[in-house]
Parts: sequence; C-alpha cells; structure tokens
Amino acid sequence: SYRIWDASFDFSGNGTDLTYADQTTLRNSNSGSLSTRYSQNWDSEQRLKSWSASLAGAYDRNHAGSDFNETRTRRLNGNCNLGASWREYLGQGRFSVTGFGNARRGYTEFESAERIGNVFTETNEYRRSNDRRLGVGVAWGRARNVVPLLRAERLSERLTALGRPPLSRQQVQTIARILATETGYRQVFDRSDRHFWRDVLEPMLDDARPLDAYEIFYLADVLDEVLGDRFEGFVAQISYAYSEGTLDPGSDAVHLRTRAPRVSLSWYHNFTLTQQVHVFGSLTYDWNYRNEETKEGANSSAGVAHIWNLADRYRLDTALTYAGHNQVSEDASRNTVNLSSRFHIYLEDQVSLVTRVRAKYAWHDYGADQRYGWTWDYRLGLAYHLDRAIF
Repeated sequence: SYRIWDASFDFSGNGTDLTYADQTTLRNSNSGSLSTRYSQNWDSEQRLKSWSASLAGAYDRNHAGSDFNETRTRRLNGNCNLGASWREYLGQGRFSVTGFGNARRGYTEFESAERIGNVFTETNEYRRSNDRRLGVGVAWGRARNVVPLLRAERLSERLTALGRPPLSRQQVQTIARILATETGYRQVFDRSDRHFWRDVLEPMLDDARPLDAYEIFYLADVLDEVLGDRFEGFVAQISYAYSEGTLDPGSDAVHLRTRAPRVSLSWYHNFTLTQQVHVFGSLTYDWNYRNEETKEGANSSAGVAHIWNLADRYRLDTALTYAGHNQVSEDASRNTVNLSSRFHIYLEDQVSLVTRVRAKYAWHDYGADQRYGWTWDYRLGLAYHLDRAIF
C-alpha cells in the first residue's frame, strides 16, 4: 500500500480567438489556485482499495470583447471532495467487480460587468452546490502498479554502472517485494536503513567487494527518483453510476439527478524503464434530471498519454485527448481536441516546479448555430510533497 499527500499553488493564463457569425472575439484570462490532496491506496493480487480527500480554492479574472460587446468577470471558487473505490478479483483470474463513490461540496462567488453596444450592466452572484455519486461495475483485465519493479530494475542498472554484475530476473522480483515495504521498516526498526538495505543489498553483493560510501549513496538515490504513476496491463469495464445533488444559485435551489451507464478501456505499457504509454477510451449515455426537465446525452472520449523520465528528477508528461458530447434531446453537439504537455522539475525530495502548456480546438454544432476556435493556456506552479510513502 502507499499514500500520497501533496499541496500545490498554480498560476495560469490563457487566450482564445473565436470566430462566430463572421465576427471575431478575443478573450484572455489569468487565474491562481491553492489545493491539497491526500490519498491512501491498498494494492494486492486479490483486491484494490483507495480513498482520497481534497480541498481547493481558486481565483480567476476574465476579459472578452469584440466591437459590439465586452465582458469582464472575477470569480472565487472553493470545493472539497471525498472519494473511495474498491475492486475485488474473483478467484485468480482477470474478472473483477468494482464499486466507487464520492461526495463534493462547492462554493462560487462571481461579479461581472457587461457592455452590449452602449448599455452597461453589472452582476454579483454566488452559488453553492453539493452532490453525491455512487456506482458499480464489472471488469476484465488487470493493470498493476509496477513502480517497485521499475525501481529494482534501475538498481540493477546502477550496479552495472559501478562495475558489478546486473541482477537476475529472480533477484529483481525479490528486491521489488522489499522495496514495496520500505516504510514498514521505518515503523518497526529504530535503525531502519540498516535493516532495509541489508535485506536489499546483501543477497546480491560479493563479500570480497564491500560498498564504499559513494556507492551506497549512488544506489540509495534510486528511491528518490520520481517515476510517475506507472502501471502495466489493461482493464475493460462496464459500470453504472447514479448521482444526485443541489445547486443553489442564490434564490431557489435546483435539484439535479443523473443516471449514466458507461463502457471504458485502459491499456498501459512501459516500453522502457523511462517511458510509459497509456491508451484509453470511454462511451457514456446519461439521463439528466434538472427539477422537472429531462435531457439525454451521449459522451465519448479517447486519448493517449505518455510519461517520459528525462533524468532522475526531470519528467515530461504529454497527452492528446478527444472529448465529444451529443445532446440527443436538443440535437446539439460539442467536440474538443486537447494537446497538453506538463514538465516536472523536482528541486529536492519534497518540492517540485511544474510548468504546463496546453492547446485546445473546439467546435460546437447547435443546428444553424455553429461555433469553433482555438484556446491556449499556460500554467506555472510549485508543489510541496508533504508525504509520499510505500509501506
């Protein structure tokens, strides 16, 4: 099992060039956010369990305008979220059943100033929302967390660089099991490093060639490499989710309910120790109830994501995704293609610098009303890793 607790601050900006009815609208905005998230995970051959909690706040300003109209807005957002999931494998095969749920509460306050021609209006509103979601599903396949195995392979590479023989396949498996329980040593022993590294290193070292201080620190640095979320395998799943909640726009509350069956597929593969590819896709059909109004829609998504460890403390994450929504009851559709790249620089064990650049092309079809255009944004942030442990 493992736990992750991060806090982060982000600053971002974006711009849009939108063409609609032969008129061009320019838009720009800036935003900042502060968030923290804690997650606990249990991973075995028989079952997977996890729960997480997050708290986030954000502030953004937006300016959009053309010759005919202009809008300026400022928005303050806050939300907290609790989630949990569970997957149980039946027997020793790939078939599993799963359950998941989450509860969210949010608050939004915004003010706006709008000009249409020579007419000016100002607005100051707030919204409160809360919703709960539960779902169940069945799946085929396994996607295993292979981070301990990759660390053992990296240890073998470093041994070779020191002029020692590489690890055998059996030694890699044995050491990976020990690496996956590192924090357990810290909880049991007063001098945990002595016991931990004894179990890791003694089975593979030649007594005639003991390690010197440099070699010990060189091998131990394997535990500080940030490999990202690394998995291997595939999972195909059919699930059904039900959610309900309320949206308080400052006057009468709006009651929301959603029913949504879903089919999804994820495939992970690590071509090398430093590169992973994740291919995914899903199809969802949902019925949305808003007070007495009912809407039906189909959502589809597909994409490919790539993780590349450029060096011990440099990682590049890139993703190309497509998302489409077809509003059946209104004969309307929305489609977006998104290309994003995120670069992580780990300044030291607990602080990382994150930069992101993203470009998105969207086209909307509402019958005779069609809109399309490009959106871009950038983000610069600092993340503080309060706790990252395997035990």
